[in-house]
Amino acid sequence: MKLTLFRAIPWLCANLLAQSVAWSATPISGSQTGVLQLAQSPYLVTDTVVVPGGQQLTIEAGVVIQFRDPEDSLVVDGTLVAHGTAAAPILFTSDDTQKAPGQWNFVVFRDSTVDVDTVLEYCAFEAGAAQSEEIIRLEAASPTLRNCAIRQSRLHGVSLYASDPTIADCQFANNGPTTGGFAIWMRADSLPRLQNNTAAGNGSDAIGVFGGVLSRGGTWFKDNLPYLITQDTVLWGGQTLTIEHGATVQFRDAGSSLIVEGTLLARGTESAPIAFTSAAAVKVAGQWRGILIRPPSTNSVLDHCVVEYGGATWPAMLWLNSASADILNCAIENSSTVGIQCDTSASLITNCTVRANRQDGLRLHISDSRVEHCHFEANGVTDTNLFAIAMRADSLPRLQNNT
Repeated sequence: MKLTLFRAIPWLCANLLAQSVAWSATPISGSQTGVLQLAQSPYLVTDTVVVPGGQQLTIEAGVVIQFRDPEDSLVVDGTLVAHGTAAAPILFTSDDTQKAPGQWNFVVFRDSTVDVDTVLEYCAFEAGAAQSEEIIRLEAASPTLRNCAIRQSRLHGVSLYASDPTIADCQFANNGPTTGGFAIWMRADSLPRLQNNTAAGNGSDAIGVFGGVLSRGGTWFKDNLPYLITQDTVLWGGQTLTIEHGATVQFRDAGSSLIVEGTLLARGTESAPIAFTSAAAVKVAGQWRGILIRPPSTNSVLDHCVVEYGGATWPAMLWLNSASADILNCAIENSSTVGIQCDTSASLITNCTVRANRQDGLRLHISDSRVEHCHFEANGVTDTNLFAIAMRADSLPRLQNNT
């Protein structure tokens, strides 16, 4: 009897220790407002927590919030204020000792979120997306995230749906590395302000653009991360998309393109051009379709842009079809078809370099474009009967000082 009791003592001690650890966490669930204080940390979410509309939840620096089960989430319908510091960040994580993707669900900001007051700084989010596609999801919500770390999601880091948040100085790491996850997954109706973010070890260290419809006008800001268009994507008529100088826009495959029915303003600079290119690590001609400008598009401008490695399934990589644009100081190169094609177009093409396109450098059909001070080099590499400039007899372009 004494021996049995003696052998039981370690088991009893271990269980008491485990219970004491569990009891040391402050359990929370359901509606939460007020302040989550550092003195009561860590907090254990035992069922989904909701910040109600019209209410505010403030989280103090250094607080740890643990989520117990895969279905547990934080839902924000009101205001969430989470000001961590570099020395005392706020941590959103699972209650598992060994962290892994998918151990809890996500933080979701819905359309009643008070955008201007909802700020998260120096917060870390890890090991989530059990039943969602992301650790942080924005649904018609536009909070501010600064100096945050988003890591170990089962799929994406942050997803945006019709949302215009500020996301700056954040780090995205190891989100969906084997499941095709993106650092940021953005439906095309979102217009976030992105600045100085970094990414490493994600399925794609990029801003994935999906949905196929740019239904709202606004700006794509330059970030360290490229925008990666995943399908044919249409900028609606009446809408203007401005791309900031220095930005990179990548295209995933031969089924992805940018179709402009509105106005595209892509004004790079000599020191910070805008790149439209393939997302492939090893780039070759024909890895994406191209840029098509068509009615009712007006007043589009590409200035100091590089357009390269497209042409898949289209007659040209930069295709002006019954619409006109200003193409200035651009490099149009390595298309698998024609570099630039103008069909019924009176575009201005000046100071451009058009080179290494497999078919004609520039092709004109019923077009009276002005082509001035351009350089054409090594085009038509697949056929000796192709040209720097090929024009059908129904075209009356103004050609001047080209080489």
